[in-house]
Amino acid sequence: MSTLTLNTIPKPSITKDSEVLVKISHASLNIGPSILMHMVPACMRQFPSVPEFDFAGTIVARSEEHRRRWCR
Repeated sequence: MSTLTLNTIPKPSITKDSEVLVKISHASLNIGPSILMHMVPACMRQFPSVPEFDFAGTIVARSEEHRRRWCR
């Protein structure tokens, strides 16, 4: 049996034009993403990864390209 732990990590940086950084405020844990992660071979996944789809939060950083494209 495993348990959840709370860890503090350094703030990631935006490295691609397609990325946004979201500060997660709420998340739901369900079995679907975990099953999907088991179906994708480990060699095709990026690490670290969080297999979760359902969350809410605030965008705290985004690329300039993203800003030009979506914020008019």
